[in-house]
Amino acid sequence: MNNDYQFQNDNLGMPPVDLGTPAKSGHGMAVASLVLSIVSIALLFFGCCCINIIPAIVAIVFAAISAKRDGKMSPMAIIGLVIAIICIVLSLVLLGFIIYIGVEIARNPDGEIMKAMERAFDEPFRQMYGMGLREYIDQIANDAATAK
Repeated sequence: MNNDYQFQNDNLGMPPVDLGTPAKSGHGMAVASLVLSIVSIALLFFGCCCINIIPAIVAIVFAAISAKRDGKMSPMAIIGLVIAIICIVLSLVLLGFIIYIGVEIARNPDGEIMKAMERAFDEPFRQMYGMGLREYIDQIANDAATAK
């Protein structure tokens, strides 16, 4: 009987297995950068304008690590970097807009912004809380004043 395999004692009688070549080291970081930037934009669209900055920053760091390991940026790392930067800029613009509206309402509670909000949200507040938006805000202010 002719055996084509040469068995060794350390293989426990099994033929050697070729596992192929290992993957590139920076590829995983580029994929992670892309995935985190997509998570960041999804969080932004679901209204988490402050929380989405965290995965965007991590995506930028992973893209930089990927570029340093490979010597150049892969297309996935570039796309992840661009999406993450766009998410951070959009988050900051949205946060600035929210702060602007809050300051304007605090300065002028009977102004046009508050009137527009009452027109838009008065009926949903009546359905949910049994009172309009203005009454709801006044109740919260009174509860906060009495809690002190």
